[in-house]
Amino acid sequence: MARRRANAGLGDVEELGMQLTPMIDVIFQLLIFFIVNIKFRTLEGLLKAFLPKADTVPTRPDPNKDQVFIKITEASPGNLVLLVNNQPVGGTTEKQKYKSLEERLGGIKEGFEKMPPVIIDADARLPYRYVVYALNVCGKLDLENVMFMFPQQ
Repeated sequence: MARRRANAGLGDVEELGMQLTPMIDVIFQLLIFFIVNIKFRTLEGLLKAFLPKADTVPTRPDPNKDQVFIKITEASPGNLVLLVNNQPVGGTTEKQKYKSLEERLGGIKEGFEKMPPVIIDADARLPYRYVVYALNVCGKLDLENVMFMFPQQ
């Protein structure tokens, strides 16, 4: 940028540079503003569950141990079957069956000082929503020790 001074001669031109200090100050203030106001999101969908390793041999639960075994399967497409410790869960619709599952698990939880592990065994071809609904029931009851059986092919 070239500028002439009012009292200078016609041939005298003084070079004026751009002032960077105020611009750097503004950049640092913006940087500090955004660092202070950033909000970190928590992880969504974090499940408190122990997944089996793929290289381990699946074992069936021992009925003599204190544990809760939930079997989720479909008798026919759209016909959900829920079993808790090999006992069928009541209800005709999905909603009723999961409500009954919640009541059954709540009753089991009341009978123990420390809730035994909950093992979910779902068919490999079962829609995921059925397993997620069962996990939601466990989460609603604050069950912390939830595990999955290795799916049988």
